[in-house]
Amino acid sequence: MNKDLTLADLSQFIRKNIAVSIVTAFIFSIITYLVSSSMAVTTYTYSFSYEVVVAWDNVDLSPSGAMTAADFAESQVAALKPRMKGTDFLKNVIKDAGYEGKLSVKALSTMISLSSEEDVPIINVDFSGTNPKLLKRLAHTYVVLAPKHIKKVYVSLDPFEPVRYKNAYTTPVKTYTTSSFVLALLGILVLLYFVESLDTRVKSATEIEKKYEIANLGIIPNFYISKKNSYTKYGYQKGASSNYES
Repeated sequence: MNKDLTLADLSQFIRKNIAVSIVTAFIFSIITYLVSSSMAVTTYTYSFSYEVVVAWDNVDLSPSGAMTAADFAESQVAALKPRMKGTDFLKNVIKDAGYEGKLSVKALSTMISLSSEEDVPIINVDFSGTNPKLLKRLAHTYVVLAPKHIKKVYVSLDPFEPVRYKNAYTTPVKTYTTSSFVLALLGILVLLYFVESLDTRVKSATEIEKKYEIANLGIIPNFYISKKNSYTKYGYQKGASSNYES
């Protein structure tokens, strides 16, 4: 590999290979566009929130203060989340929404995402999927049924924010295509440079003079002659810069 690479050499290499690199990268970007377009989907999200209400009159906290009111409320938020995605409860949601036999509990569970913040007794619920009509109906059914089915003697859910359309996310086909073109272009240039750098053959007398900084005193001509190839054609096919180099 040539360790004496200069900026001029690199510029010459890029000019020499840029055309084939652009064409190849363009082909890669077209393939990426076709694949990503065929697989592109739009995911819709509907959201709402519950406040976790604690009936403190029924709660007997530790006299020693081992568990504070904030700690207790946080523990109840964590305990309610699994129940909010429980099989029996989700079956009721599917039935009341009118999708019994059409939607499985597992499929509904994958649509639901629960989140909460530290020290805040609020549980956020997101319904995400590719069918906005289905999501909206399920979300409205869920927000009504949850307070009735998900409760304890001293803890209950109180709707904090109503069902609202949150956002829609579409597969970024243009971003994938552009990134594919740029990465393919850079990758091909690096690959071509690596392959070319492995070629240690001397291709001309000028190359020897430049590399070793010595004058060229003479050249042994290539006397190869055949019926199909003249000397001139053979010399250029072998990479010589003139008819007298071999």
